[in-house]
Amino acid sequence: MAFGNGYSYRRAITIDHTKVGAPISTLSRAAWSATADSQYDATVPPSEAIICPQTKWWLSAATFPHYIAVDMGSAQTFNRVVVDELCDTVARRTLTWELYVSDDGSSWGSAVASGNWTSAPTGTIYGVKVISFSAVTKRYFKFVGLTGGQTYMNIRQITAEYADAAGSHANFPLLISGTYDYLAHTDHGGKLTSASGFDLIFTSDEEGNTKLDHQIESYNHETGALVFWVRVPTLSAADGTVVYAFYGNSSVTTSQQDVPGVWNSNFKAVYHLGNGVTLNVADSTSNAQDLTNNNATPAAGQVDGGAGFSGSAQYIYRNNPTGFPTGAAERTLSAWFKLGADGPVSIGGWGIAWALWHQSGYLGLEADAYDPLFPWTYDTGWHRLAAVLPAWDNRLSGVLFYLDGVYTPTTALVANSIVNTAAGTAAFGALPRSLNSNNLTGQLDEVRISDIARDGGWLLTEFNSEASPSTFYGVGDEATGSKAYNAVFFLGA
Repeated sequence: MAFGNGYSYRRAITIDHTKVGAPISTLSRAAWSATADSQYDATVPPSEAIICPQTKWWLSAATFPHYIAVDMGSAQTFNRVVVDELCDTVARRTLTWELYVSDDGSSWGSAVASGNWTSAPTGTIYGVKVISFSAVTKRYFKFVGLTGGQTYMNIRQITAEYADAAGSHANFPLLISGTYDYLAHTDHGGKLTSASGFDLIFTSDEEGNTKLDHQIESYNHETGALVFWVRVPTLSAADGTVVYAFYGNSSVTTSQQDVPGVWNSNFKAVYHLGNGVTLNVADSTSNAQDLTNNNATPAAGQVDGGAGFSGSAQYIYRNNPTGFPTGAAERTLSAWFKLGADGPVSIGGWGIAWALWHQSGYLGLEADAYDPLFPWTYDTGWHRLAAVLPAWDNRLSGVLFYLDGVYTPTTALVANSIVNTAAGTAAFGALPRSLNSNNLTGQLDEVRISDIARDGGWLLTEFNSEASPSTFYGVGDEATGSKAYNAVFFLGA
């Protein structure tokens, strides 16, 4: 037969009541009080953490471990402690922890429970955690956070000014340069604990979850003077691009740099040229196209240090570099230069027919006597010259020049042949095809070679950021460790 619900069969299922556990009871918290090693807000005492899940209590002492200890007023029998961690990001969570119990609030013995909350609860990275253990009868319990998701003590927001970022650029190497007393070593009144600047990193988010590649060009632990390069995933002119500086972490003792990561695969060579005391001709990219120094000297640079040349038998060079564009392949060559004498002189380049060039009244390119040039009045200040060969016009007349970030059209050209750069020596401070000819009197800094045609917006943004870092970006107020790592608890037993 069929029942009223349309089904033909039915069976009764009986639940054995002896197998059902008693409901979990919650202890009254009316007599509870709490102490802690620290608190973020003086108006919110640690006892607030035991009242309700909506109350936030922030741990913000100098370093882990942190603790909160609860006095239940009298001895209670319990076998669990509930922690409702309200932080909504991994960076703000307590990770490893221990739980202690005590009769008198001073003798704690061994931990009754411990764990690691690196694994997020399903669907979230925060929420209620139940710490279970064998039943005890005690008056006190203490929760100790041993480590946190973020152990840097300080954060500042860095905002690149959109007015100076011409266009939107992916993987842009942002220059962070200046003297910041708070970034000196702790021995000199600052907040870094590494004399090499290792405990200063940059992230794309204020929680510190997504670290950005950076390079330390120089760091002075006594003053906080520094030159760092940070790869920004997207630098936009639409609005201010924000990155975050995290600093002050005594657990960091090794470099956090990823130098090749700052300079993506389109960069074939990047030469910073040292700090003004020591000349460094190493290539910062993964291509390892280091130069050899032939009597050039350390000198002041536009960004940090540079290379100095006397005009006679001084240059830096590499025989047969790998990966530099040849033939009529698209490319960009750029350098900061400061002349000490009028031309004709070679700023530098590679092969035959691709070198930045100055002759009286002009700047441009030395292209084996077929030189595309534009008018320029000699001076002794710092300038940035870029020569770009685009894919859409590989003739000499197609070469695009940008002086101090601004496009400057060619006005002089001997012949309009196809660019055909032959492989050969790369040299700066001398003519690549004849190293003891047209040697430079002056200084160079920040030489870069790319295998793509950089657009005008990219080149102007490079110029703006390197000509005046202090106006290209702004640095916000310091947020202390409470922002860098914290724990928010509702405690129950």
